[in-house]
Amino acid sequence: MEDLKTLISNLVDALKEEIKELYKIYELYLSDLILSKNVNVSINIDSCIEKDATNNILSIIAATNSALITIGLPKSKLTSDRKIYQEFYEQNKSQYTNFLSFLQLGLKEYINKHLFTIILEYLMESDTKIIENLDLFDLLPYDFRNKLNRFKNNSNISGKVINHLGIFSSDLLSYFNPSDLTFKVDYLQIEDPIESLSEEDILKELQEARQENIEAISHSSNEVSSDLMLKKKKSSSLLNYFVSIPKLNQSITSKINVNLKKLRKFIISSPEFLDLENLYYTINIFKMLGEELQVEPGYVENIVSNFISGKLFSTGRYHKPSPISIYHGLSVLSELDLLNSSDLVDLLDIEMFLENELSPFIPEKITLNFYTLLSLKLLKKSGGIITDKSYLIDPLIKLDLFNLERYKSSDLFYYLGSLKLVDDTFDFTNLQSRYLTLLEEKKLPDGSFNGSTTETARILLTLVLLNSSGKEISIISELLKFLNQNLSFFIENQDFDDFKCFSNKIAFKIELRMLFWMLIALSQYF
Repeated sequence: MEDLKTLISNLVDALKEEIKELYKIYELYLSDLILSKNVNVSINIDSCIEKDATNNILSIIAATNSALITIGLPKSKLTSDRKIYQEFYEQNKSQYTNFLSFLQLGLKEYINKHLFTIILEYLMESDTKIIENLDLFDLLPYDFRNKLNRFKNNSNISGKVINHLGIFSSDLLSYFNPSDLTFKVDYLQIEDPIESLSEEDILKELQEARQENIEAISHSSNEVSSDLMLKKKKSSSLLNYFVSIPKLNQSITSKINVNLKKLRKFIISSPEFLDLENLYYTINIFKMLGEELQVEPGYVENIVSNFISGKLFSTGRYHKPSPISIYHGLSVLSELDLLNSSDLVDLLDIEMFLENELSPFIPEKITLNFYTLLSLKLLKKSGGIITDKSYLIDPLIKLDLFNLERYKSSDLFYYLGSLKLVDDTFDFTNLQSRYLTLLEEKKLPDGSFNGSTTETARILLTLVLLNSSGKEISIISELLKFLNQNLSFFIENQDFDDFKCFSNKIAFKIELRMLFWMLIALSQYF
């Protein structure tokens, strides 16, 4: 079983610091979640009457399991709240001084076991959605998923090792200490599994299917009107939308069914659901729909302050800054006329960080490059002096985009957008034919890409950047028809109780993201 042990040892050697950072980020996220439940974790347990202490411990345990379910872990893999209380608290209560110590010590191994198992399952490709959810939820260290992918691709994991890895992960604590990332045994004695489809396997498949369907939730349908004319817009005006979002015309807004009253009330009453990305979507969605969000600048600044690290925007106070967070933060403050007056961030430090992101320039960082350039454009709009970026054109042109590992059809939007942000006169005629061929190959029968509203919308925007002509009308009509079948947002669907957008943070973010990108896409065609 040395192959398996070598694989895990290599994983720890390659990503030890990142895995420990993941543990730390998740602990901070969990602490925030528990505080939102009005549990004062700093109180000494001995100072509480027994009933209150028990209730607080059970609240911490319930929040812990709820958080794991939120990121996609099946309930069948979790230990019941009562059993955790008995095994982790009652049997060791003398070790805990306050409620925070129970979270940090008592539940540490339980939480880290699940997080490390999630990593192993991603390597086995038995469940990749949870890592994707962690990424979506901004709970992964910077570039963690890419590093994990590189490790997986370089390891050439055999089918036999994958089978052994599955057994190892199912009984992880017998072999391995996930907190210290060390083995408990010198030799792994794991027998080859007997092929069978257990009830747990079936539950896992159902859970995965449910997770994959979050973005494909179908709302009420409206048919595309036969007399709607496709309008060609200049791609430069499209990118200007990302610098200053305009109000959309009524022909678009009248088609969209959004429960704005409920959304506005929820935004004001639930700041814990808001990060920089969600704030960005919310503010711009209301602006595009011609509605007032009706939030005080101080309310927004208080939320933004939770996502500042060293005077730079980030996904959390203890996270590294990133161009995407910087773009969202700059846009939010700019839309509220707070950018030049706020003391939360240092614009010069932000500019220096962004310039460093481009030096040395790595063209393969498609999405990050796009948001870096957009952020610099926002700084220029606010009065900053930004140096010429024409030196980026040559390495971008030489990038073999279509043959990049894990290339997605919508990646071309960020690539073309980066080139247009550097040189608005750039011509992409030579890319049209190849891209359209790829689209025809990957488009689903319903006119979508991966059943995703967001990805389909980005592809429509990519065609705008490509200056699509009459010969592409057929595929554009199919893409638009798919979007027009999903025009209702923030209307609760009772068939997905675990993923209601007003009670599940991941579902809330996805709903905002879908609506934002759909509105931008429709603005270019109607």
